[in-house]
Amino acid sequence: MENGLGDQRTAGAVESGNAVPVRFGDLDLRTEAGVTALKQRIDRAVRRACRVDNIRDLKQMSAAHACREFALGTASREVELAVAAAQKGESYASAAGAINVRSR
Repeated sequence: MENGLGDQRTAGAVESGNAVPVRFGDLDLRTEAGVTALKQRIDRAVRRACRVDNIRDLKQMSAAHACREFALGTASREVELAVAAAQKGESYASAAGAINVRSR
């Protein structure tokens, strides 16, 4: 089943610069269902980009929290642009119909 996530995986603890592409070309962003599906894909990508190996390590947990906040904030702006373009009947000019969820 297509989940909209690219094939890039992260390894280990939170690493700076991880990026997980989230594809949305198959979604109709003019509908609430399409926007909801995209946001769910973004949430999964954020968890993947900001993974933690050891949940008992407070430094890793803190870094993961900061990473998730950053990744969600960055992706949210791109989601808003893509939805606004869809509402106007335009296509969002992103790389290959994907939003890159990035860790910092």
